[in-house]
Amino acid sequence: MSSNDTPSNSSLYGSKSIVKIFEKITSNEMIYQKIIELGSLNKNFPHDQIISENLVSGCQSTVYLYSYSIDNKLFFESTSDALISSGLAFIAAKAYSGLTAEEILKTPPSFIEEIGLHSNLTPSRSNGLQSMISLIKQKALQHYMKTSK
Repeated sequence: MSSNDTPSNSSLYGSKSIVKIFEKITSNEMIYQKIIELGSLNKNFPHDQIISENLVSGCQSTVYLYSYSIDNKLFFESTSDALISSGLAFIAAKAYSGLTAEEILKTPPSFIEEIGLHSNLTPSRSNGLQSMISLIKQKALQHYMKTSK
């Protein structure tokens, strides 16, 4: 890893794309419209991944999030029975996809504040998003523990 490719720089890979999606949005209504739009993109979730270990606890809606690895980078897919939850899951999954487990573990969810979600989400939706991010980090830690032996 070069000095220009430290985890603090490269770990922004996914979150930068999320920030870019929201950069021109100026109102709360537009933020929710974008979240719903992103939620509608979660259509190809593998049915065989609807299992308890992929269920996000702490969400009012039913949300599933699974991970897979390609070349030691983790990728996340998600689905939900509600469009807003699906959109939030899409955002969390995209923010951390394409990173190594170590990068995921070192990357705080600063994109939440950068795109204005922290002040626009209800407390229950904010808790749900934090639960999604916690599951992503748990899956990253599991992957790290398996591959670092």
